[in-house]
Amino acid sequence: MGDDQERMREKRLARLAALGASSPAGTSTSPASPRPQSPQAPASTRPAPPKPVAAAAPATPTAPSPARCPVSRDGSSNSLNSPSSPAAGPPKPFEEWANLALAKVFQVSLDPANPRCIPSLVDELKAERDNPEIVFRKDTDQPLLSASLVERVLVARLSLPENATRDQSLVDYLLGCYVRARDIKTNLVAKSHAADLPARVAVLDQAGFMLVNYIGIVINLPDMFPQPEPCIGAGPGEIISALLNGTVEMDFLGTLIQRATEYETKDQVVYPLFNSLAAEVRGQKVGGQWMPLFQFFQTIAGNPAVANVIAELPNFCPTGLPPKAFELGTFLGPFLRMSGFGFDDPDLIKTYFADATDRSQVDQVSGIQSLRMAVHHLQNSQYGALMAMIKASPVLRDRILHFFGAALKLNEKRSGMHMDLNTVASFGFTQNVSVALLRLAEPFMLPPYAKIGLIDPHYLRNPERKVDVAGWTKMNASEQEAAEYYQNEAMVTAKPNFISDVFYLTLGWLHIGLVRTLTFYNTYSKDLADRRKQFAQLQRDHAERFANTPQQAMSEVMLKRYKMQIDQELGVKLTMDAHVQDVETLAKVHQFYSLVAAWLIRILCTDNGVAMPYRPPVPVPFERESAVFKHLPEHVLEDITDYCQFILRFDRLLVQEPFDPMIELFIVILANPAFVKNPYLKAKCCEVLFFMTYHRELMLPLSSHPASMAHLIPALLRLYVDVEITGVSSQFYDKLNIRYNISHILKCLWNMPVHRSKVKDMSRHDVFVRFVNMMMNDLRYLLDEALTKLAEIHVLQDELEAPDFAQRPVQEQQEKRQSLAAAERQATSYMSLGNQTLDTFSYISKEIPDPFLTPEIIDRLAAMLDFNLAALVGPKCTELKVRDPEKYRFQPKQLLTDLVDVYLNLAHAPEFVRAVARDGRSYRREWFQKAAGVMVRTGAKASDEIERLAAFVDQVDAAVKADEEEDVELGEIPDEFLDPLMYTLMEDPVILPTSGQTVDRATITGYLLGEKRDPFNRKELAIGDVIPNVELKAQIEAFKKEARAKARQVREMDQS
Repeated sequence: MGDDQERMREKRLARLAALGASSPAGTSTSPASPRPQSPQAPASTRPAPPKPVAAAAPATPTAPSPARCPVSRDGSSNSLNSPSSPAAGPPKPFEEWANLALAKVFQVSLDPANPRCIPSLVDELKAERDNPEIVFRKDTDQPLLSASLVERVLVARLSLPENATRDQSLVDYLLGCYVRARDIKTNLVAKSHAADLPARVAVLDQAGFMLVNYIGIVINLPDMFPQPEPCIGAGPGEIISALLNGTVEMDFLGTLIQRATEYETKDQVVYPLFNSLAAEVRGQKVGGQWMPLFQFFQTIAGNPAVANVIAELPNFCPTGLPPKAFELGTFLGPFLRMSGFGFDDPDLIKTYFADATDRSQVDQVSGIQSLRMAVHHLQNSQYGALMAMIKASPVLRDRILHFFGAALKLNEKRSGMHMDLNTVASFGFTQNVSVALLRLAEPFMLPPYAKIGLIDPHYLRNPERKVDVAGWTKMNASEQEAAEYYQNEAMVTAKPNFISDVFYLTLGWLHIGLVRTLTFYNTYSKDLADRRKQFAQLQRDHAERFANTPQQAMSEVMLKRYKMQIDQELGVKLTMDAHVQDVETLAKVHQFYSLVAAWLIRILCTDNGVAMPYRPPVPVPFERESAVFKHLPEHVLEDITDYCQFILRFDRLLVQEPFDPMIELFIVILANPAFVKNPYLKAKCCEVLFFMTYHRELMLPLSSHPASMAHLIPALLRLYVDVEITGVSSQFYDKLNIRYNISHILKCLWNMPVHRSKVKDMSRHDVFVRFVNMMMNDLRYLLDEALTKLAEIHVLQDELEAPDFAQRPVQEQQEKRQSLAAAERQATSYMSLGNQTLDTFSYISKEIPDPFLTPEIIDRLAAMLDFNLAALVGPKCTELKVRDPEKYRFQPKQLLTDLVDVYLNLAHAPEFVRAVARDGRSYRREWFQKAAGVMVRTGAKASDEIERLAAFVDQVDAAVKADEEEDVELGEIPDEFLDPLMYTLMEDPVILPTSGQTVDRATITGYLLGEKRDPFNRKELAIGDVIPNVELKAQIEAFKKEARAKARQVREMDQS
């Protein structure tokens, strides 16, 4: 042996000794420990055979192999799967058998004539002829392989300089040795009847024991022994590959973990194995060979020892990582990030939706279904692996929940309006985690919610909670209030239970995951539809303007590029369809949100002393605000509305699950508007009910639910009034849409006696007069705007059809078309809202006329009706003639009929007659006559109704004459008697205490119906605060009496 080799050998032995010094106390099996006893020694002195960790079937061999060094095995001498057993044939003497068996195991020899001989080891052993542990062949100086030499043989074999140039890594060699030892032992036990069978088994056990040790050493110190450069550090991947391919059984992994635990080398030996597995999974895609990896992972993760090691991994739930790095760099991240979204994996588009715009709808649906099946298969495997870990180890279960909580906190920005896909977790990761948590919640989220009491309402105040809501907007609390509330841990009594952990985690993950995907999908689909319209316009321009022109080639290039972009974007949208229109997943979401709705109602009831379970309907409005509900994240409620809005837009997505808990929750929220500070969240609750009315199967539960029959009508009327002021710049247009939804719901409920009766009951409350006032103000604005836009459309349509329009500049033509399109959109919107509001006005005023006849309403109502009647039948009505009026929801005959209905509904009231008569601006007898003629020709009204209308007009004319006579009698009215807002003679003057101004009671009452502020200084004011101006009223009465007396004297003088 040369000096260099000797020095290298001594250096390795020193490193082995150092490892031995750190091994557990009392062990005698580490590489540097005293050598084991020979096989002839008593059994108690021999190392016990390693205990299998789990009896699991090997994974299927179709898995891709983890990264490993580029070497190949020698099929003849290093075959791992078909060794010949030295036990075959007549039993050989023990020493001879041990020599042959170990030679076969380690692929070495101490016979100088054998090419596998290690001469340096032979010389070393010969020099120790007197060592009783070394066995020599009888009458020769040739040493034999024995149990006592196992470690020395291993060190010598691993130290061979030629290892660096061989086509085999050291881990591969050691695994081969391990397998051969296992197979020889199996054959030996099965076939041998030798008396010394236990001693022979002990030899093989000793070999296996040392092989596991040295596999750990080579992984820990890959450069300790010579091996090919590419193989250094590849050991973990080779072991994972051997486990996947069934080369070694799962009990090998258990033994390796046990040994690394004893030597405190798990971080150097075992952890890299799992990181290698995660790295292999990280490169997989939905369409790849990922299944064997997941099967293997599920098998090993279900073992408690393995599960506990996974829980200890430093990269299981690290801190300080950004969202993307957390998804990629943690142990569980790669298993959960495999994605069925085109955003994350563009190859999916090529596989399922190539040339998407050219595919038929049938092809697209087929692609969606195929992708959905693949994703289901993946998510089932992910859930199986998670469940295996959760069941295997309480420690790992808690770590998994912490992992979900940490990832949730990191990805809070996913809930924002403008999500940067480059800085947050992928769609696939968040969708998969959402679905996995829904599966974990299944045992407790089905009616009758037997375990709902186990969901801790004070969980978010528990210091051991997995969910941190510090960054979320709360239901009705400021950030400071929420911080103080959650810092108070007085209500926390124990560690959170598993059900509470899963419940709150699922709430958070649905918010940033599945539900966020639904809202993103809506926006993405609208944008894509706009781009497809632009593409269609480009195609038309290409055909009409650029054909056979110098610009044709450039136009074709642009079209090709645009089509590629549209194909890609449509492909992405179709991959989202596979997820967001997955009825199976949506059914689980529905079940969970039904549980959430029941839980929220339970919280409100409990904090208001309502015994559980309560008897419907829930007794609202509640007297006290729930502290728990107040400090919950707002998204808990909003996500339910977003989910409902999404599925209610598509008939095919309606799941066969009850909506009752959600219906009740929305009604409870609307009946307690002060409990939710965001006005748009309350409006979204109403919008969900609005969408339900378009589904016949949902109208019955909506209309017949006890909460609906008791509380829905009052809640809707209150919301109609409350949305007048929302506090944002778009409040005017927002309120119109919200009120449209309310009007539609009222219309759907009106024909049901219990709800109509409820409307009549509400008409006796002040809120109903305010409701009528708001409705009247909206109708006046909507019809005015709609008719104005129709007149604009009339002009633009004439311009576009003019013979010289084609000769105008291209830019002017485009501007005119854009103006027409804008006017059409606005006219359609205003007309739809106006029609609905007028219809509500009509049927309510017929049944409940009194609120429309109050002094604060009646004059403005008459003026509004007269103005719109003049617009429809007056001299400017020809300006409303447009092409295809139905396109704009413009039905002039129906509109006229509804207006006349309101007149007829109120015609019996003298005060309404006088109010119409006082409208000197718009009232004309001829407008009513023309309207009657139109309705007679169209058959819109029966003859008796036409007669009633004519009689009403006669009454109005008589009132006009009487008013004119009164004006003559009164003559010039002093300014101090005139209302400063309406410039009419005050009947009941009152003083506004906030500004000191005097106005007529009817005027200020009508003003305060819309906004409770003094019109002169904008200070808050209620009608109950005004002070009657008794002195001024007496002066006005005296003035009127004196003026009328003078008028009588004049008439009498004229008659005489």
